[in-house]
Formats: sequence, C-alpha cells, structure tokens
Amino acid sequence: MLDPTILIVFGATGDLVNKKIIPSIYNLYKEKKLPEKFKVIAFARRDFKDGKYNEIISESLKNYGSLNGDEDLTEFFTLFKYHQGNFDDLSAVQGLGEELKVIDNEFTVSANKLFYLAVPPDYYEELFNNIHESKIPEQQGISRILVEKPFGSNLESAQKLDELLGKLFKEEQIFRIDHYLGKEALQNILTFRFSNVLFEPVWSSKYIEKIEIRTLESMGVEKRGEFYDKVGALRDVGQNHLLQMLAFITMENPEGKDIRTERANLLEKLIPLSDEDVKSKTYRAQYEGYKEIENVDPNSKTETYFRLSCGLNSERWSGVEIVLEAGKKLASATKEIIILFRPVGNNVRNKIIFSIEPTEEIKIKFLSNESGDKSAKSEKTLDFNFRATAEKKQYVEEYAQLFLDAINGDMMSFISSQEVNAMWRFIDSVKDGWDKDLVPLNTYKPGENIVAEGYSYNL
Repeated sequence: MLDPTILIVFGATGDLVNKKIIPSIYNLYKEKKLPEKFKVIAFARRDFKDGKYNEIISESLKNYGSLNGDEDLTEFFTLFKYHQGNFDDLSAVQGLGEELKVIDNEFTVSANKLFYLAVPPDYYEELFNNIHESKIPEQQGISRILVEKPFGSNLESAQKLDELLGKLFKEEQIFRIDHYLGKEALQNILTFRFSNVLFEPVWSSKYIEKIEIRTLESMGVEKRGEFYDKVGALRDVGQNHLLQMLAFITMENPEGKDIRTERANLLEKLIPLSDEDVKSKTYRAQYEGYKEIENVDPNSKTETYFRLSCGLNSERWSGVEIVLEAGKKLASATKEIIILFRPVGNNVRNKIIFSIEPTEEIKIKFLSNESGDKSAKSEKTLDFNFRATAEKKQYVEEYAQLFLDAINGDMMSFISSQEVNAMWRFIDSVKDGWDKDLVPLNTYKPGENIVAEGYSYNL
C-alpha cells in the first residue's frame, strides 16, 4: 500500500510536462500503480482554470501518451488541480500550502508531498527558497524535492546549488533526476554483469581493450534553441547520460552496498583531460543550419556533436580506452554501449553490444566455423532482444518508474551530490579546453555520419 501522495508540478504548462510527465502519470494511473489517495497540483504562471488545464491534459495524451481511441478521461481529470502563480512570488507558493491542507483534509490523512521542478534552472534558487519559506515542508507528511538536470553548469555552480539545497532540505529529501536511470535496458546491464558467471571474470582490462558509449540522435535541436545554445551536447548529455552509462558498465558489484556510492566511486576515477589531451583526444562539431534556429546566437560556438577519449584511474580498468560520443541531426538514432575485447589470435575480437535504442537488446559477437567447412570462420551473433522500441513511448516509461520510485522514497535511480561533483570535475576539464579554443569547432551536414580524425565511426 503506497502512502497518500500529492505531486506538485512547477512549470505545469511547459514542454517537459506535456511530452513526458502527464503521459507517465497516465501510465501509472492505467496500470493502477498510483497511491489510492493521490493528487497532482499543476502550478504555472498562466491564468487557467481547471477546465482549461484538462484540455492540456487531453492534448498531451493524444500527442504523446497511450490513449486507445476515445477513452473517457473524466476520472483521470479529477486527479489534477490547477494553481496559478509566479515561481518568484512567495505568496503564491504560500497559497499552495493552503490548498495542500484542503487536500489533506479530504484524504483524512497528511499526505507526502513531492515538489517536482519542471522549470529552467534559472528559477531553481528562488523556487527552492520560496518552498522553504512557505513552511510547506514543515507540514505533516514527508516532503521530497525532485530536480531535473542540468545540476548547475559546471562544478562550481553545482556545488553552490548543492550548498543551497543542503541548507534548506535534508539529502534524503533531494531526488536529482537523470531519466536514463529509469531505463529498464540500462538497469538490465547490472543483472547481465553480476548474475551471470560467464561475464564478470573477464570484465577488466586483462580482456577488454575498449569501451564505446554513444547517444546519437537523428532529430535536431528543434524548438529548444534558447536552452540548448547555453548548454551544448557535452553538458546536455555527456555530463549525465553518457557518464551514468559508463558507471553502470564499469562499476563494482553493488550487492549489499549503496548503489549510488558505488556509481560515485567509479565516476571519481575518471581521469581529467589536460590541455594536451583536449587537443589530441576530443572532437567537436556543429550541424549546418543550427545558427538559424530561433533563439540561437548567430555567432554560436555551441557544439551539437562531440567525441572524446578518456580513461579510468582504476586497477580493473587501467589502460582501457573509453570513447564517449553524442550528437544531434545525424544519420540515425542509436544509443548503445559497445565492449570490444582484446584480440585472440589472427586479430579476432569478440564484442558485446548493449543497445538502449532503437531496440532494447544485448548482442554478443563471436566466431564460429562455417557449416561444411571447418577451416572457414565467420562472425555470428547471439541476440537477446528484450523489446522493440515501437512497443513503448520514449521517456514515458522512464518517468513513470522514477515517479513511482520517488513516491516509495527509493533513491537508487536518482543521482547523489557525490556523483554530480565527480561528473562535473571531468566535464569541466574538457569544456575549459574548448573555451580556450584548443580544438576547432567543425561543421557537418544534417543527416550524415561523422568520421572524426583518429576515430572510426563503427568499431
């Protein structure tokens, strides 16, 4: 039995809520996974009534959700209540506290409160302060703060943000979201590694030569120009998604331990890049036409693609090359981790490919004799296909799982401050070199694959 819960969504009319949050809540509702006593307060600046917000819910589910025909949403609408107010207006947040008391009275119990910030990071500090000053977290029931990435723009700003959060809330109240941690395909990596005796004994530099992690997208920046131009590919997905994927594939066995601590211990072993490393081991580029996107600086030097090589200061992984790659407007959408083993005679290499998208599967590449000719060998593939992407809506299942974990108070799939600091420490070493123009900003045509000098696109 889940505890009574009220989810307060700040920025409830934004793109993030429309595409991901409303559909994920609907999934939990349809699957009867929500608490028996559950409400959503949609907090935003627009002067809407509940009826108008119901229209937004309907459109969201039609465009991004899992509606089957003309489903009756009347009961689902009753879960939502709209609250108009500005994020920087303390009185508006305090007024929210009165609404929460009314719902508690309806529930006849003090519900837990989840404060979800679907707002630009520029609003974080003021909103954190207003939530604290409103005294809502002092009401009965547990209060939890759900914060979207990016957590700062570098190590210094991340530490400043953490310092503020630490003054206002306890660490066990802070749930930092990276939606990749809600991906079932990513979580399956730990089971694959640690529950199968075939693989863990060879999971080290003795047998593995290279690890490549990539998140390539065919879509462009689209309508996110203002946000993306301040961030770029390295900080948008490199600082979080790629490094969390790296942690899952290389961390020590977390059984019986705090998995967040084990992820952080691994991330702290990342070797920062020197200026010379930045010159020789990184590549960045921007797709043609990017500067013409609305709200993008016409002189922008923001990268929409990058590729870099790094390593870990670890006995297990010493000498293993790790390649991180991400970009937009490329030939195809591929999100995967490739493990390349050291050659065995005749330069033959085994591979393991963990595919996150477009399919969720694990492929093992190995050599076998050709039928009828024992002298001829060819590469064969052992394929574990979990699910075709067409069976799911992108992001919806991940966010549904993360909300369910937050309702349960399970922090395993959320990022700790130790992890945030470790990731920024490494990313800053790259970004600082780029800010010095140690590496040129190349260009590429939308829809093409990139061959960066010194790298092969496919292993």
